[in-house]
This record gives sequence, C-alpha cells and structure tokens, in this order.
Amino acid sequence: MDMRFSVIIPACGRIGPLKFTLNSVRRSLYSFGNCGEVVLVDDGSEEPLAREDLLKKSDNQIRILRKENGGSISARLAGLKEARGDVVLFLDSDDLIHPAKLDAHYAAHSREDVDAVYDDISEVRLLENYEAEFTGGWTLPLAKNGIDLLLKIQPLPHGISFKRSYLLKTLEEPLIPPFRKFDWVGDVWNYYNMLIAPPRFAKIHRPLTAVGPHTDFRFSRNWERLAVEALLLVEAFVQRCPIEPSTIEARIAVGETAFDSWRRLPRDFPPVFADRLLSVWRHSPRGPIKCLGGKWFSFLAALVGPEMAAKIMKLRNHSYSSCRTIDPTALKKLLTRLDSHESLW
Repeated sequence: MDMRFSVIIPACGRIGPLKFTLNSVRRSLYSFGNCGEVVLVDDGSEEPLAREDLLKKSDNQIRILRKENGGSISARLAGLKEARGDVVLFLDSDDLIHPAKLDAHYAAHSREDVDAVYDDISEVRLLENYEAEFTGGWTLPLAKNGIDLLLKIQPLPHGISFKRSYLLKTLEEPLIPPFRKFDWVGDVWNYYNMLIAPPRFAKIHRPLTAVGPHTDFRFSRNWERLAVEALLLVEAFVQRCPIEPSTIEARIAVGETAFDSWRRLPRDFPPVFADRLLSVWRHSPRGPIKCLGGKWFSFLAALVGPEMAAKIMKLRNHSYSSCRTIDPTALKKLLTRLDSHESLW
C-alpha cells in the first residue's frame, strides 16, 4: 500500500462520536485514493474498542493500537511511533474532517520546504448514519511565521498536518516532557515543543476542518482549568528553553503571548494566577511595545509604561462572574496547583 498519510486518533470510550469521526476519515481517505492509514489508539477504554463495533469489513487501512490509559499526549505519541505515513494528522475522537482534506494537505506537503499545513474552519451538521454536512465557516489568518502559527493562530489539532519527519524531530525527545498534568492542553503541548524549531508552513484557503458538531462534554467549557494547565506549561517552557540567540524570537513571543493573556483576564480574576502570568512577560526578553497592543495602548504605554497602561485598560474588562464555569470551592482547589509548583521568579 502507498502509505502517504497517517491519521492518528486517540480514543477512550465515547463510541458514538467516534463513529462520526471514523466515517469522516473514511470519506477523506477514499477521496485520497486510500493511500493512507488510520491508527486508532485505544487509551485504556473500560470496555476495549472492538473492531466489530466500529469498523467495516473493508476497513483494512484502519488498525487499533491498545495501551494502558495514559492520557491524550501519551496516546498521540504512541500512535506517532506506529505511524508509517509521510504526513501525519492528529484527530480527537469527536473531530470531523472534510472529504477533500487529506488530498489537499498532501498536495501542499509536496514542497520540500513545508513542514506543516493548515486550513480554514467549517461548521458542520450531523446527519443520520454517521454522516455529516459541511455548511460553510470562517477564515483563519495567514501566519506571519512559524512562531506566529504556533502561538497566535494555534490551529485546532485536526486543522493542521505535519510531515512525520518534523514530528519525530520535535516530539520524540521533547523539550517539555509529556507529563499527564498537561493533558488538558495537549494540543498546546505539541506547539510549545515545536517553538525552538518552528515549522515552515503552507495554508490552504478552504474550510476543511469541522468545529463544534457534538454537544457533550468539551474541555473548553472549563476555561479556568485550561488556563492553569496552560500557565504551568508556559512556565515549563521558560524553565527548559535554551537561552541562546537561536531561541530569542520564541522567548520574546512567549512573553508577549503571556502579556496578552494577562490583559484579557477578567478584571477581578484571582491575583495568584494573574501575577504568575504577568511574571512570564516580566522575565522574558522584550520586543517592540507595539507588539503588546494597538494604537491607544502604545500611546498610553509611552506615557506610563506597558504594565500600567495595561492595568488601566483592564478596568474595562468584564467581571469574572460573567464567565465563571466552576464554583468558588473548585476554583480555590484548582489554584492550589499553582502553590504546588513554585514560581520560577
């Protein structure tokens, strides 16, 4: 078999959404001439995923890899180790892709100077028999460079494909170890490990990546936990990133991203988190002030400094009560995770 593409899908139960995912991949593989494979990683499902429940007799290109439950990051890495395709796409077990996606991405990867390919976002409507209808969508910006792609654009995990050789270079011996505590931000874990060798990329200006088809639990509904996990990940990057000229652009960008996230926090979000986030920027190398905000921010920052300018503008931010997803007890417990990881500064 001509093994051009590997689609890696970690799964732990949730057979209903997974059937939609597999069907969307089948259609894309068919449009691609079936020149690829699917590595379905059963990450310790209570009832092991069975071929007879999920696969058709004709699904010769889909294989199930079983492992003990270790979380999404370890499942993706296990799938990557088994992958044989030249290009790799990671999907979650409830993701959907357009039938034309694999063919379009592989064509873009034909250039030797491309490590990653991303596309635009599509809305989707679920139909009977695990079919889906793509119904339009919206456009992602064209990244300025690889660092901008990883930190600012941050495509959905199933919105970006990579040459397998690039993934092996950046993830086989990652800068940040694949600790399970980073599972809630596993997609961002990939991106931060790529920052010291950012990908050369191409963009397909077509909506080939579906978003939001399923209505059950999603990590993004608990943004507070995502925020804490992401902060610990950023601090791990700062701690482990080599301090050398080749990484200065990445270190500047990480600081600017932390500053921007701090600016956007609810005005009354707990200081124990906000101060740690701002400290990332304080201890990062600096770029131009204009990279921290727009025209009015830059004007104010020239008068009172960027921190004070941001604090003044943060007064207009919404209150935490307007976007809270967990109760005070759960938030307090969550923030104790920061206490168990000492600040770097």
